[in-house]
This record gives sequence, structure tokens and C-alpha cells, in this order.
Amino acid sequence: MVESARRRAWSETIFFVSPLIADRDVRVEGIDARSFRARLSGYDGDFAIVRLEDDHTLKEIEVERADPQGGERKIQYIRTRGSLIKVDGLLLPPLVQRYWGDEMFMELEPVAVELNPQLTPDDFVLREDEDAPASQEETTEEEAEAGE
Repeated sequence: MVESARRRAWSETIFFVSPLIADRDVRVEGIDARSFRARLSGYDGDFAIVRLEDDHTLKEIEVERADPQGGERKIQYIRTRGSLIKVDGLLLPPLVQRYWGDEMFMELEPVAVELNPQLTPDDFVLREDEDAPASQEETTEEEAEAGE
């Protein structure tokens, strides 16, 4: 499942293309005139296949990963639809869809962009679900330093 989550994160990172030009540890290998594999050095099994439209804009990203609903390995796609539009000064696809194989399970439409949002520590606190089992006692500082 960790490998699967890493592959999902990699496909989403590649969606924004910037690591392909800004990170020297990214390796790109051509497949044909409109597709290539992108991988991060040290994670050679974790690659994504990137496919481009005829005009060389992003068409889709493909990764093989475990479906969290059952652990079965499947192909997951992130696909763009439509010509790029400006959303608060950024060029974005008007529609982004996520698929397991041929079955779409998520569709996103960008409506606003917030650059450098001010985040507080409360934005990162996990809230306990009322139905979740009670958590274990908190780790003391000494236990954390000892790796317990």
C-alpha cells in the first residue's frame, strides 16, 4: 500500500510537469513521439507513463498501483479534458478526471487558485472520528526520542 500511495503521489506530481524540468533526479525515457516514462532516481519501479495530445499538451498520466478497496493491482489514469483555460492567472485544463482502468471515479473542475495560502498548524491536525476506536496514550517526549 505504501508503494501504491507513492505511485499515486508521483502521478499527481508529474501532472504539474515542473519536476520534469526542475529536478535533476527525474529520469525521462521516450516511448514514442507523444509519450514517455518518467521516474525518480532510486525508485525505478515507480514510473508513470505520460501521454501528450497532438499539440503536445498533457493528455493523460498512467501508473500501475494497488486499488485501496481490495489491494488488486490496476492501471490508474489522470486525464485532462478540453483546451487550457486561465484560472486566476494560471493555465489549467478545464476538467481533470481520475480513472481505474476504464471506470471514472473522480472528476475535478478548477474554479479558483490560491497562491501561497496561509496555513496554520490546525490545518494539519487529524480530527478523531466519533465512531473510531479510542486512540492509544500519547507518546512521551522521551519515548519519541528513543524511537518507541
